Amino acid sequence: MTNGGFFTVAAIVAVGAWVLWPKPAAFAQKDVDKIKEDIRTEFSKRDGLKVIDVQLIRENDRKLVGFVKLEIEALAELKSLGGLFHGTMIKECTASMDENWQTLWSCR
Repeated sequence: MTNGGFFTVAAIVAVGAWVLWPKPAAFAQKDVDKIKEDIRTEFSKRDGLKVIDVQLIRENDRKLVGFVKLEIEALAELKSLGGLFHGTMIKECTASMDENWQTLWSCR
């Protein structure tokens, strides 16, 4: 094999290794959108709660932080009657991704 042939094969092997080498797990925008929709869906199932907003931002490649803003329907009714209750609640949310691209989220 000539030097030119050797370098061509080496370049092909290097590019193939770069393409096939496992990439670090990181949230893509579609992952963020899916988690936001999952949070909205989960809280919407609960009686007496209405989801107003869900926000998540990347803290790093594998961690999201944010919140879900909820309206508590019974307290919202009291507010409309002139009560002191504001009728909304905010829960802090986090989501993480492990090396196998498995995600886990929670809101507290």
